[in-house]
Amino acid sequence: MTQPALAAAVLAAALITYGVLGVAWWSRDRADRRAAAHLGSREIDPYHAAATARWPERADRVAAAELIRGGTVSIDDEGFLTVTERCDLRAEGSTYRPEHPVPVALLDALTRHGGRATLRGLAGDPPLQAAREAFLCAEGAKFPRWADRREDGLRTLATSTVLLVTLFYAVQVIFLREALAPHGVLEAVFSVAFLVVLWLMLAVPTGWFVLRYWPDRRDHFDEHCARLPEHPALAALAESRRAALIRSADHQEPWEVERYRWVDVDSPGPD
Repeated sequence: MTQPALAAAVLAAALITYGVLGVAWWSRDRADRRAAAHLGSREIDPYHAAATARWPERADRVAAAELIRGGTVSIDDEGFLTVTERCDLRAEGSTYRPEHPVPVALLDALTRHGGRATLRGLAGDPPLQAAREAFLCAEGAKFPRWADRREDGLRTLATSTVLLVTLFYAVQVIFLREALAPHGVLEAVFSVAFLVVLWLMLAVPTGWFVLRYWPDRRDHFDEHCARLPEHPALAALAESRRAALIRSADHQEPWEVERYRWVDVDSPGPD
């Protein structure tokens, strides 16, 4: 088979592959939409919904709201959460402990930090992270179709195809053309180096094109969770406490404020 015929055959195989991947994407999208139509009849834990629709740490904010509403924790204007006398887990005979695992984990983390901390300060607590992750994994297992919705195997295959095709053409130019084929060790080393450069020159723009225009898998579960009502504990908080929770999640230590202040001062301004 001549080189032009081989190049044409590889191009045809790549186009057929993308056609198959396109049909597979369309079929999966239809199946996802059919499955999403039944989500309204499924019960989704409010903490799971909050973490899914936004970010995992959002569940901590909802847990803090529930603890505040229950009188277990108080929050000041600066966003610091403090364990109240009603539930000091360091003392025996505490009268209250939440039932849901997420606020339990947040309360335990707050106790480990001396009974007073911000949400941002608690976010990196390893036991809290582990408890939150275990809860989200257990809840995600109840919706197996959506558990791996962010892992798009079709996109990986589409990207791998273009990388392999461009690699073939680079090899064809360097090693399959008699005029450029190496005839010694030194020439072979230079040819391999040139091959890598040529492959990158072909793969980078075509790979970017595929990543840019290949359709993402629509996250119907995320969209459904975003439409669900806000957790009652968060919705019941006064506006001042909601604002304090936001400050708690975005809290900056004095040294961070000072560092950013110096960055702003040292940054060149507009002429």
